[in-house]
Amino acid sequence: LCITGNAERGASAVKGLLDLSRYDFESQGMLTLDGEWQFYNGRLIEPVRYSPSLAWEKPDVYITPPTLWNYYEINGKPIPGFGYGTYRTIVTGVKPGVPMGIKILPESTAYDLYIDGYLLANNGVVGKTQDHSAPGYRPNSVFFTPQNGEFVITIHLSNFVFARGGMWDAPTLGTKTQIENLDRFLIQRDLFMTGCYFITFLLFIVIFVNRPTNRYWLYFALLCVVTTSRIMVYGSHIL
Repeated sequence: LCITGNAERGASAVKGLLDLSRYDFESQGMLTLDGEWQFYNGRLIEPVRYSPSLAWEKPDVYITPPTLWNYYEINGKPIPGFGYGTYRTIVTGVKPGVPMGIKILPESTAYDLYIDGYLLANNGVVGKTQDHSAPGYRPNSVFFTPQNGEFVITIHLSNFVFARGGMWDAPTLGTKTQIENLDRFLIQRDLFMTGCYFITFLLFIVIFVNRPTNRYWLYFALLCVVTTSRIMVYGSHIL
């Protein structure tokens, strides 16, 4: 599996526009969407289909995930952690009729993901106030087939429970097969690591039972439990 990084990739969104006309997913792998996204603070912009005029719209600011919106300013004032807004990227130069997928991890802290105006994924409840929103914490994979050579990714995001808001992980774009393989890899990796730490936990518990005077065996066994717990709530989020 290959996810193209900043130094070696051949495409990156500039001012909310990502041109993939020279990018080949089959040879270059999946692409992390960590370029410049259009961001509209305090507004849930209506998801729309692609039109050339979208590239000329001026958002409040351009944000580059995984940088959170707290680190940006609008009219000289920093964006507060609590609030809501819209991320948008226009993708051009893709092959029509070829199934594609997007892997998106939990963001801070609720989102709705649209492709060309169609809701394909959501996490928690996006709202304009704390009473009308709810956080969510699970990864999603969405699949779609572009009918034309362009499509628009729109993400509505709200946060009223965490000190830092915004997209703390950049989505990953690839072919349908690549995203499916990525999902399987993440789950298999986490299950394998969970099994390894569980076996190590049992081994050191047995050693401690036979040598109870040395508490270091017990401490290491407990460390394995803590590490296993972290694996199950992070990465592919098995729990």
